[in-house]
Amino acid sequence: MHGGRSFRAARAAAALAFLVLAAPVFAALSTPEDGTCDDATRWSHYPSQTVVYATTQPPTIDGVVNGDPAWDAVPWSAPFVDIATTTPPEFATRIKTRYDAANLYVAAHLVDTAVWANITYCCHCVNASEDQVIFHDNDFEVFVDTRGTTHWYKEFEINAANANWNLLLDRPYSDGGVENSSRVDGASGYDMMHRVPPARTAVSVVHGRLNDPASGPRGWYVELALPLASLAYHTDATVPPREGEYWRANFARVEWGVVVEGNRYLKRPSCQSCADPGSPQPDNWVWSPMHAVNLHAPELWGYLQFANASAVNATAAVRDPQWPQRWAAHNAYVGQRAYFDEHGRYASDVGAIAERAPSPEALANGCIGAVRIELRGRDARGYTAYVEPGPGSNVVITVDERRLTLASNVQP
Repeated sequence: MHGGRSFRAARAAAALAFLVLAAPVFAALSTPEDGTCDDATRWSHYPSQTVVYATTQPPTIDGVVNGDPAWDAVPWSAPFVDIATTTPPEFATRIKTRYDAANLYVAAHLVDTAVWANITYCCHCVNASEDQVIFHDNDFEVFVDTRGTTHWYKEFEINAANANWNLLLDRPYSDGGVENSSRVDGASGYDMMHRVPPARTAVSVVHGRLNDPASGPRGWYVELALPLASLAYHTDATVPPREGEYWRANFARVEWGVVVEGNRYLKRPSCQSCADPGSPQPDNWVWSPMHAVNLHAPELWGYLQFANASAVNATAAVRDPQWPQRWAAHNAYVGQRAYFDEHGRYASDVGAIAERAPSPEALANGCIGAVRIELRGRDARGYTAYVEPGPGSNVVITVDERRLTLASNVQP
């Protein structure tokens, strides 16, 4: 779901640090000498993960999932959960994934008793008179960050009428990210449907018809062929992904309440699994929980682990060994953002950051090495955090305000 654009001023101020020449300031926090790295600590807050198997026989993109050999060969995921609460969603949503040299394939099954769409056409152009924001209807959404940097990630949305919208974000909205799409930028904008090869989509309604309550629908299926080259655009991701490689991703569903009057669906928002049930908001159900109503936090998305076709259903999901560092980097970012909001500058003291982080213990445990902060500028309005490797990792992860990078020998 499309997000807001808060903290823009803070990020603009931080960007000024690159224009100021000053000696960097460093601070470090070492892990306790007796720190341990048991499984509970190492995999704390680990997101959802699925193995994406290659296929030599790609699925037919026609909206018919059951009976297609490419889909029949792999299982459905566990049902989606609420984006921010522990309340089970009213309707189940499940996905399947495959890939080949050209595409990431996604199938989704969305159980529902009301299958409708007000947006039945999108011009994929600049047209202020046309609503192209697909999540204004019930929709299915895909988010992909091929390099796990939180920058240059892609979003694809589709509704039950097969109308779709996709975009590229250079960074999350909360850091000043700006939508790049044909809806905003016209022919020069990013659009998987216009790139070569184009994305392909299909939708089918289960036991009923679109926008026809009397037909008794029971849900809908989605099939997507998303070109790997489009997903990796403006990144250095390997296409196709290598065996065992990870991409970060999430899948989501927006569900609006409706009532039926005269065999027509009328939108009456009343969320079911949200923090305030009955409030006039949509429900947001996701593959990997976000712990807040905000999908634009790529650090929290799940993992796609790629495997070759010869190992279908025989490859174990192997968790990312860099996860403890990534989780620490995310907490450093959140803590620094909170510190900046309070003081107008970033902190050099990791302890001050940890006090404001959602999981302070992530910045000091036996699963990571030292956390070091480099401040930039006379007024400390820019920073880089370095998270040294712990057991099972051989890379340093840096977070430059929010952009995550991995390197084997980073030295500030």
